[in-house]
Amino acid sequence: GLQFGVTTFYVKCRDSSGSVTSADFLLPIKIYQTCPETTVRTEFFAAPDGNGLHCGSSASPWDLTTALQDNSNSANRNYLVKPGATIWLRGGTYGSGGASLFTSYLAGQEGQPITLRRFRNERALIDGGIAAYGAWTTFWGFEIHNSSPERKVHAVERPGGLNFYGRGHNAINLV
Repeated sequence: GLQFGVTTFYVKCRDSSGSVTSADFLLPIKIYQTCPETTVRTEFFAAPDGNGLHCGSSASPWDLTTALQDNSNSANRNYLVKPGATIWLRGGTYGSGGASLFTSYLAGQEGQPITLRRFRNERALIDGGIAAYGAWTTFWGFEIHNSSPERKVHAVERPGGLNFYGRGHNAINLV
């Protein structure tokens, strides 16, 4: 009955004589999904119904917030998005307009950007904004808009479509 995410277990202790305590305390444990070990991953996936506890594979996509994180120091090499990698956005809507803001810390290298791109023949729509920190990231072929009808608000309440704050970013064929 284990599920991904935070699960709480009732813990019993057994001493050397075999006596068992009552289940009188709870132990929260976060369970991550594991992916098959690979030597080098160059493609990752995000989906509107993805999950930060997944491993970013086609069958187990991340949510967009997780996909955009700087995970270069991750202990699990399945999570390393290295320069030259592509993160495919599966079709659907990411965000809910208004103050929805996705922050990218992806860091490619000059000549080896990390590419965030819509998956072939699918429509990926960011409903909100993207603030791109990090460096050398290419944003390619998806749509960005804000469905909130409110116009007279502060930028925090309605972020701009795509804002670059890092070095070497590119925007290609965005709507």
